[in-house]
Amino acid sequence: MTLEQVENQGFDASELRAGRIIIGCSECQALCINGTPIHEEGCSNDMHECDTIGCDNLVSAKVKICEDCANIEFESDFWLFARN
Repeated sequence: MTLEQVENQGFDASELRAGRIIIGCSECQALCINGTPIHEEGCSNDMHECDTIGCDNLVSAKVKICEDCANIEFESDFWLFARN
């Protein structure tokens, strides 16, 4: 994982020291568990993948889908989500 990828996931206070990424968040006490960086529950910087199946855009934890998917005009009457 690169510093840019970590920052894109909302870890805005992360930095590179001696070739290692130090995880940090300006809104919570972020940490790594088994090499996976995580935010505290309820952190405003927390990000997740868009809930639309096939979309990998990162969005704030406060919303379910990205702007790209919200603006798509669908020809069918259903919309698939990865989770409810």
